[in-house]
Amino acid sequence: MIKISPLFLSIAILFATVPATAFAQPEIGSRIDRSREGMTGFHDPMVQQSARAGINAIGRCKAENNRFRALKTLDHKYLSTEQAKSLNYIYKKVDYDDPCYIAKNIRFGFSTAPAVGSFSEFFLLRKYGEDDIASLASLTNLEWQQDMMKPRNAEELFGLCVVQSGREKIYALINTVPDTEAEGEAISAIMPLLGPCIRDGAEIAFDKTSLRAMLAFGLYRAVRQHAEMLEAAE
Repeated sequence: MIKISPLFLSIAILFATVPATAFAQPEIGSRIDRSREGMTGFHDPMVQQSARAGINAIGRCKAENNRFRALKTLDHKYLSTEQAKSLNYIYKKVDYDDPCYIAKNIRFGFSTAPAVGSFSEFFLLRKYGEDDIASLASLTNLEWQQDMMKPRNAEELFGLCVVQSGREKIYALINTVPDTEAEGEAISAIMPLLGPCIRDGAEIAFDKTSLRAMLAFGLYRAVRQHAEMLEAAE
């Protein structure tokens, strides 16, 4: 979340897990396996006992099996009401044959940020790739300021700023599993880039989940908009 304060500027990285309201542990498990190309297959739902990793894996699976709706979700402004409604359409029903779950009596809820972050990660890794990330380096300051690239709220503004200076580091982050040593190292590498992206008078507080989601969405949107910019120029 982003809070505006006229008194001081500070960053608080709160290394916490997702609130309990976002994830209730399933009794049996889910069909998640990051090692497979499709990322769907039987695996421990908690992924090394991490609720964050489980949510992230299920979100990627949902994006894979609802590609059209997931892409539409990512078109909406970050954390907007419209985006939450689009997510609800995907998450509201758990079918017995849902490829993202194997438990019949699974209990699962979602929060907008981690779900959007997971969707962004899926498409960055499956629809786009390293070359698309690297191509952002060719953008001029004027191109970054074009209407189609402009952020639509404070969260998008912050995310886009970090993307401009740390796109490779964000890509490295989304290639890690949440709550692993690798993720911690990736976040540490990004930390020095956060301060310059906070405007005077702003106080930003986020945990690992919201930071990862915000940056993943920012990188996805930059890559997506850049691709559309190139298509329009042809």
